[in-house]
Amino acid sequence: MTFEPSGNPYIITETIVVQKGKKTIIEPGCVFLFKSFSGLEVQGSMAVNGIQNEPVVFTSANDGKYNPKAAQIANPFDWNGINVGNNGQEVRFANFVLAYSIFGIKSQTEEIAIENGIFRQNGQFHFTINDGIKPVQEDIPFSFNADQKNRPKEIKKTPIRPLRIAAVLTGVSGVSCAIAAIPFFSAAAKANHEGNERLQQTEINEAWQREASALNGAGILSGAAALLIPATVVLLVLDERQKPPTISLLPVFDCNRAGFCLNFRF
Repeated sequence: MTFEPSGNPYIITETIVVQKGKKTIIEPGCVFLFKSFSGLEVQGSMAVNGIQNEPVVFTSANDGKYNPKAAQIANPFDWNGINVGNNGQEVRFANFVLAYSIFGIKSQTEEIAIENGIFRQNGQFHFTINDGIKPVQEDIPFSFNADQKNRPKEIKKTPIRPLRIAAVLTGVSGVSCAIAAIPFFSAAAKANHEGNERLQQTEINEAWQREASALNGAGILSGAAALLIPATVVLLVLDERQKPPTISLLPVFDCNRAGFCLNFRF
């Protein structure tokens, strides 16, 4: 639904509800005069498109400035106010006046943007989010989330870190070599045991050969693991030094000083 200034003033006798999944647009210059116990409930999407010289007005039906036929003087608490539910999405108020209500704008979601809003003579408060009162000075343009609402969402890209990739590959290789050496050590131990128990010299020699071969394979793999795992640590340290500053709650070792010093990295 779209409200246009040609229908001014809009006399509101009961609360208007913008249902979930629905969108309401209010064009510049629209004037809404709310009677007692009425207000605006937003559960869907709303765009209040006021401009500087033609603001959208939400005020009491007793406001003589916009209702010359008013029989009473406008006062705070004359009408409820605007309530934005937690289902509200794409809710934006730009260049508007909100006066003489009970609670001004009460939002149950932070997904709301306010730009150049004028709040005047509202009873309890002007603007709250999740029951938290936001500081608003009366009759002074107020904005909230205006820039963030217009700004496209940034897509965070994870930078490629060659040293980290190399460290992971090196570490996996080192651990794999260490694991692969275990069967060779086991075979060498078994061959040694069999060699000690064989009675014939040929069988003893065969067992010793199998033991030597197993020890050779185990030595190669263990040596590779002994080189790769420390290399992993070195690569991780180098990668950490190239990483942009971050905030961490965990202590880390600072390698930039002589010796190691336990501190917090910021």
